[in-house]
Amino acid sequence: FDLSRRRATQGEFDMIGTQPGNPQQFWTPQFWKNYCESDNPYRRYKLDRDRALALRLLGPQTGERILEVGCGYGRISSTLLKHAGIRLVGVDFSNAMLQFCTERLNGKFAACRADAGRLPFQNQSFDGVLCSGVLMHVEDQRRAITELCRVLRVGGRLVISGNNLLSPYAPLMVPWILVSRKARQVFKTPWFYLTHLRKCGITVRRMLGDTFLAVGLSIPGLGASLLPSPLFRPLRALDRWADRAPLNYLSYETWFQGIKTRQLTP
Repeated sequence: FDLSRRRATQGEFDMIGTQPGNPQQFWTPQFWKNYCESDNPYRRYKLDRDRALALRLLGPQTGERILEVGCGYGRISSTLLKHAGIRLVGVDFSNAMLQFCTERLNGKFAACRADAGRLPFQNQSFDGVLCSGVLMHVEDQRRAITELCRVLRVGGRLVISGNNLLSPYAPLMVPWILVSRKARQVFKTPWFYLTHLRKCGITVRRMLGDTFLAVGLSIPGLGASLLPSPLFRPLRALDRWADRAPLNYLSYETWFQGIKTRQLTP
């Protein structure tokens, strides 16, 4: 692979906002590392769940070529590399994220700065493709999914996730996101993903929910957890019980695992 990239300058911030002229400085490696790996039990639960689902659904094997689109600071990349001797390529649009991830993983993966909707790889380049916690922030999700499928080999495994419009928390989150303009975050129904994956030659094998009630949301403007810590254990127990059909259609984030059965012609 040709994975040349520009290294981020010292102290570089990646500015991402929903509208031009409204940049945000929170979209940085350290911010997201602190957020995901904080002492908040709901956020730790989500991180552990994400890592477990990535391994369970992707099933990386030694020697395989694996692509992670939206690798961020390496929250899942590190788990994949510990599990098997894979050849991992991490894609992110943020130079700062890639630099942080490269240093964190001691250069054990190939970093590539690219847009999820324009991946610089040939058709059928990878044995497995992972894109978790990313598509909801992408401007054109259909185009990104098409690209993920294009670079996956026939017979390879695709794992993606997206925010679920059917979640009981969606009516709270969607208005807040529209008002705050903090960052692009779009909620879609599971059928949006199921339909487009099939159009891209993917046979969906599994659909799983990633948190239902034990969601690490914050009170707008305060940063405090929306759900009190004493409720975490009972809500987590309910989450585990609810992770079954048809209740998985109500999860906050929905994961899809599929096998590529055909290559689309241009």
